[in-house]
Amino acid sequence: MAAAAAGPWIQRRQRRLTLGRRSPQRLVEFVALSFFLMFGVSSALPPGLKGNDPTGEGVGGGVGGLETGRAMKLADNPVCAADINRVCGKVAAQNNFAVIDCLQNDLKKDEEVSDACQHLIWSYKHNLTVDFRFDSAASEICEKTLEQVPECKGLPSGQGMVIPCLIENIDSITNNNCKAFLKRMESIVFSDYRLIYKFAEKCRADIGEQKCGRLSTADDSSLLHNQGKTLTCLAQNLDKLDDECKHELLRVAELQADDYHKDRQLYYACREDRENFCHKVKAGDGRVYKCLYKHKFHPEMSNGCLQMLTIRQQLQQEDYKVNMKLARSCQNDIVNHRCLNEVDKVAAFKNARLSAILLCLEGAMKDGKEVNPDCISELKEVRRSLMEDYQISPVLVRDCSNEIHKSCGGGLHRDGRTIHCLMDLARPRKDEQQQQWKILISEKCARALEDVLEQADVGDSYEVDPAIEEDCEPVVKILCRDVQPGEGRVMNCLFESLDKPHMTSVCRERLMEIYYFITRDFRLDTRLYKLCRQDAKKICSAPDAWHMASAGGGGEFRPPMRQLVFACLYRHLVPVTSDPDYKPLSRQCSSEVKRVMRERALSVDLDPEIEAHCLTDLGQYCSDKTLKSEEMECLEDNMNLLSKGCKKAIWEYAEAADVAPELNDIFQMSCAPFWDKYCAHAIQNEWKKKKGDTDDAGDDNELKRDNDSNEDGNDHDGDDEEKDDSNGEDLMSCLIRYKYHSSMDDKCRAGIEHHQLITAKNYVLSARFIEACEDDINDHCSTKKVDPTKTSVVQCLSEFVRNDTFLEAKHRISKACRKQLKSELLQRSSSIKLDPDLESSCKIDVEKNCPNVSPGRGAVIACLRKNQKDLSAKCHKMIFKREQEEAQNPLTDYYLMSKCKSMIKRHCVEEMSSPITIFECLQRNKEDSKFDKGCFDAIIQREELRAKDIRLNPILEKRCSDDVKKYCLVELQTQPMDKEDDGRILHCLRKSFAKKQLSDMCEEHMREVIVESAKDFHQDLELAKACAEEINQYCADLVYDSKEIDGGRVEDCLKDLVDKKEIKKSKCYTEVVRIIEESQADIHADIRLFKACSVDLKQHCGDIPRGDGRQMACLVAIFNGNKIPLDEKCNKTLSQRLLLWHKVAPEDVISLQQIADSIVVSPVRNYFIGVILVIIGFIFIGGLFCGRATKRIRREVKDR
Repeated sequence: MAAAAAGPWIQRRQRRLTLGRRSPQRLVEFVALSFFLMFGVSSALPPGLKGNDPTGEGVGGGVGGLETGRAMKLADNPVCAADINRVCGKVAAQNNFAVIDCLQNDLKKDEEVSDACQHLIWSYKHNLTVDFRFDSAASEICEKTLEQVPECKGLPSGQGMVIPCLIENIDSITNNNCKAFLKRMESIVFSDYRLIYKFAEKCRADIGEQKCGRLSTADDSSLLHNQGKTLTCLAQNLDKLDDECKHELLRVAELQADDYHKDRQLYYACREDRENFCHKVKAGDGRVYKCLYKHKFHPEMSNGCLQMLTIRQQLQQEDYKVNMKLARSCQNDIVNHRCLNEVDKVAAFKNARLSAILLCLEGAMKDGKEVNPDCISELKEVRRSLMEDYQISPVLVRDCSNEIHKSCGGGLHRDGRTIHCLMDLARPRKDEQQQQWKILISEKCARALEDVLEQADVGDSYEVDPAIEEDCEPVVKILCRDVQPGEGRVMNCLFESLDKPHMTSVCRERLMEIYYFITRDFRLDTRLYKLCRQDAKKICSAPDAWHMASAGGGGEFRPPMRQLVFACLYRHLVPVTSDPDYKPLSRQCSSEVKRVMRERALSVDLDPEIEAHCLTDLGQYCSDKTLKSEEMECLEDNMNLLSKGCKKAIWEYAEAADVAPELNDIFQMSCAPFWDKYCAHAIQNEWKKKKGDTDDAGDDNELKRDNDSNEDGNDHDGDDEEKDDSNGEDLMSCLIRYKYHSSMDDKCRAGIEHHQLITAKNYVLSARFIEACEDDINDHCSTKKVDPTKTSVVQCLSEFVRNDTFLEAKHRISKACRKQLKSELLQRSSSIKLDPDLESSCKIDVEKNCPNVSPGRGAVIACLRKNQKDLSAKCHKMIFKREQEEAQNPLTDYYLMSKCKSMIKRHCVEEMSSPITIFECLQRNKEDSKFDKGCFDAIIQREELRAKDIRLNPILEKRCSDDVKKYCLVELQTQPMDKEDDGRILHCLRKSFAKKQLSDMCEEHMREVIVESAKDFHQDLELAKACAEEINQYCADLVYDSKEIDGGRVEDCLKDLVDKKEIKKSKCYTEVVRIIEESQADIHADIRLFKACSVDLKQHCGDIPRGDGRQMACLVAIFNGNKIPLDEKCNKTLSQRLLLWHKVAPEDVISLQQIADSIVVSPVRNYFIGVILVIIGFIFIGGLFCGRATKRIRREVKDR
């Protein structure tokens, strides 16, 4: 009946839809036509538009001349006929749904239609959704679906609830016909928020409160074009909405997620942008949204579209399902990893907060769990969007609004630049006017920024940060081109390349901005977290799962708690002090902690502990330091002046740098190539030590690695030093040992010396020293007894070692500590700056005598020794004290060791167990044809130094102690304590040697002293001083500065002068006679005679022991016997010596002049002069009395 009453067109159209293939569009149109045929078009029109009278009075009884109940097209209605045919064309006008699509999908066309027509069309759409008969038709198509969705089955018909409810559950619908029908109806439902199921009811109050428009009635034609703006307005005020309204708004956004057409405001705003950027992208499954997001900050993107995309991304933060691509790709992973359990329970929409889902899935990946690659790709897009546009994060916008508008250009730069601006504000900066360090960001803003960076997981991939990607792309292509992306490898490559030549300044600045935050949460460093997660859990009680510490997930593990995890790992890197709770880190974790500390050393603001405590100190003591590395060095230099908290932080940093030099940026930049080549063994030794595999090799083995292989006879300062790991050497010790190697960078050397100066301030800063000597310090040199400076403690321990060595007593200092002391003392002698006591005592002397001498390589100390006569008493005293200490252990004499390491290895390995004998060993072997020239010269210098005082020759001092007391008591009693005695005791012993008075033990050692001085007259101080004029006048051409020095030629020259009676000064004559007598006691002391007669001596007197002139007597006997012929040269030389001896034989009468000369040059001349004066005084007084008694005068004369 109804069909028969319909017009011919509707019948033909319905028949074609019935017989043809039912596409989604055909199906919906079929339902609509059935609706029209059954009930007439007037049922779908508002009362005021029924009939020809638009006022609703019912003239004509129908619409457009048709009677009520007759079906019609919208284009046939006189209210819309002209507009529809003009805007949509005649073809579209034949189909009501085509008309709706035409007007809804083009805002410009929609605006060209009159208000009356707009009202007609809206009423038509509204009646479609609320009429019970249309619900009945929909129920017939979706009958099975309604059974599956109980929520929609029981809803009343005719109230506009059934179809919107089914649309909300469209993802769970499997019936294709029903789904196709609902898809077609979505464009109608989402065209106006008033048509959306429950939305109008739940959001009525919020729309009014937020001034987002009002729920209009059917005749409110002025609001027909602004319905999408209401949704936008609510979205912009999301945090202010009632929970129920917020829930409904997010549900709407979810339903719009698959097709951008459903978000009418975004659709209208982005139509042209879609054509420009995404015209090849097919609508559906959120593909158009994703495409538009990728081009969001393209210069040609319209502002309207940009704003709408931002609003939609904000909704995604509240409900991850608003991002359909993410929701579908990650749904299984979200379920498998129980991410819904970690959602913020405070959220209005349960199981929707994107931050919780994001952190949960990121945590799963970091924990090594499997995540769908498509899901990973979607997560990466979301993370990038967070970094790209700060407005996506409402909390960040709210809490950082002041900073953004005041310091970040109002947030106009949204391609990652605003977030980087905020990161830069969070870093401490210097106020040049007030000379103070300040942080220009509020705590609330800093926390919001931290949450965004955490969700974006900025340390995992440089591609999630568009600012870094743009600024660092050229650097990545050069420095990290071979680095495989993923797991933070590229980011770590960039951080490790911060100071490489190809690193650009703009890239470095972006990295420093982001690294400031990475250092404050160990989880953001992907590699660190991966390799240290178990250590952090076991040692530092860190959360088991990565996302349990999330801000977005509501975790309590927030800063500063996050910082404490790394601080804990750092403390367990190496036990730098006694710690009963110490637990070693795994090898992999230890390596990562060192890497992080090395990177942190670039600036104080990269170390949270230092930054937190030292900003005030930086402003007070280091305001003039502009470079990042200078700030740290300045704090170290002023350690004693720092506040308590800052001092503790710098103290711990210095301890760590001693354990791991690679933590220091100067070491890393300047020393890495060097230690890779020369100290690789030291790094391996550290791991062996961790495993307990190292043993304490003795000093014998140490020499093997402590050696300069100067085989070519040149001084290279360690150029050919062997790389031997036999002694468990650590990296810092290796660097210190090679400090003056010619291949070492000057900056590296400066860094090492700076570190040495810092650790000298307190012995506990030196981990290796503490490890070796802690027990000895507690037993003998505790801080209750000595100052805690390393110099004082080393000095105290050294005195125990020296005394025990000299007395040949059992050592009270352990072997390991003695070995470490040797290294400390050796370095102390390498630079005056490493010897604070010497430096302070000689400060004025250095400025006066050595103003242009570099402090390294022991140069200043050598200069002071060279100018010893001009030194102040205080400086002279310290120099003499250091000379005594070095004489006790030549291994601590930097100058000698730098020249003689290879010779010690070659000739004196056996003496290493008793270092005091090393110098004598070198003396014995210095005549070797292959002996190093540099070492030979060093030995001669030390021999001349030892000639100044017997205390600088500890072996001789000990062997001759009884003889000194017996024959040189006066010299001993007048010996100065704080300076050299100018060789007076040695001179006394020489005279006793000539007289053959010394004990065998003393004579043996004096013999070597005399022989050495015969080769170098400078070592005979009395001879050199007494005969200075004669030497300059007659023997100047025989004084050489060569390997042989003068080779005895000067003494031979003086002997010849005596033979010719050309020496007039009695003192010089006496000294020459002395050396002649010494040669009579030992033929080796007469260099010319020994060389001439060495063959005869070996052949005829080889079995005669040295001493007491026995070998000389043997040769003289052969010469006088005339039975055994001597070599012609020997015979001639010996004959000359016999004549000389006869000439200088002691005379029976000693002249007064000789006596006077002897008194003048005597070290106790004042004593003799005093005695003489006393005697004269007694004679004078006696004469007075005696004269009075003997002179008699008669009384009468006397009484006149």
